[in-house]
Amino acid sequence: MEEEKLKLPLELITKILEYTPNPFCTNHLLLCRGIYWSFLWKVYSQPELVSNNLYPDESNNFVPKNLKLLMKRKFQNMVKCLDLSRVVQSGKNSYMSKLLRRTSSSLEIFISSQSSFGAAPLVSIKSCFRLKVLDLRLVSESVNLAELFKSIQCLPELEQLCFPRSSVTCDEFDFQWPQKLWYLRLQGGITDFFAANVRFPETITCLEFAHCSHLTRTGLDDILSHIGINLTRLSITYPMPKIGDDGADRSFWFCPNLKSFFVDIAYISWELFSEELLVILKEYDRPLRSMTIESTGYMGMCEKLSPNDITIAVDEERLPCFERLGLSAMLGWDFKSDDMNDMISELDHHNIEVFKV
Repeated sequence: MEEEKLKLPLELITKILEYTPNPFCTNHLLLCRGIYWSFLWKVYSQPELVSNNLYPDESNNFVPKNLKLLMKRKFQNMVKCLDLSRVVQSGKNSYMSKLLRRTSSSLEIFISSQSSFGAAPLVSIKSCFRLKVLDLRLVSESVNLAELFKSIQCLPELEQLCFPRSSVTCDEFDFQWPQKLWYLRLQGGITDFFAANVRFPETITCLEFAHCSHLTRTGLDDILSHIGINLTRLSITYPMPKIGDDGADRSFWFCPNLKSFFVDIAYISWELFSEELLVILKEYDRPLRSMTIESTGYMGMCEKLSPNDITIAVDEERLPCFERLGLSAMLGWDFKSDDMNDMISELDHHNIEVFKV
């Protein structure tokens, strides 16, 4: 009886194991059948799929080692997240399609690998009714945007969507966006014609642009003029070859409610912080709190914007809620210059943090 009193209950043992550095260690799971089954659903809710988990099949293609386990009926309702971003494979689209179909009843997050995502997986996505995150940013294969739109119309719970960077242009606009969508990353075959005709949902509060090789400043302005008022976070990153070297200058004008702004210096100039485009809002204080200015390191970029432009905007209280400024080490600015010291001193006076990224 004394020995029985010293034994911990199963619930407490599992709770202790959850806080260990490696809670799903095989040795822990083999302690007893009860512990094994209590952790099993957590192991399969987010399976670790990496390149080392792959093996060649009879056709010399590559499929996940635990693909068969995922397909077993008793496991298919456990999988909630499939993150294939670390998987480098050259397999068939049918494998990806089958994997999506077998996990469709429980899948909430899907992050695609660079390859093996085409027409068949797009059709299988339609059956993932609980999907909240669809991230296709790494996909390098050509994806038909029209088919992608048909698929996401069947996903009522979708909240975050990342377009593939190699998608083909789309001339169809008669589709329904998911009602809960709040995050959108635009990539690939987005054109000015598309930007002018598509009506993005007002629920979007976070918008990102990258790899839009067809989009010009006109298309960018069209999109921001439609939904900019709702945005709290905006990101315009390299490469965006056709928007010009000042294409993002009107971001603050179109998006007065931004709290976070991430931009490459290749697409802005000193006018971003000018009195005409960065105006003082009459109804409320501009809520911008964080801004990051990135750079690819190309020569001549440092002349487009100077620390004085930011210093003046802060000194004139056109950024009353500003808290953090991130500057790329590749900007080409002399971080020991008088202008930089003046900016840091002025920002510090307003309790604004300046840091390198």
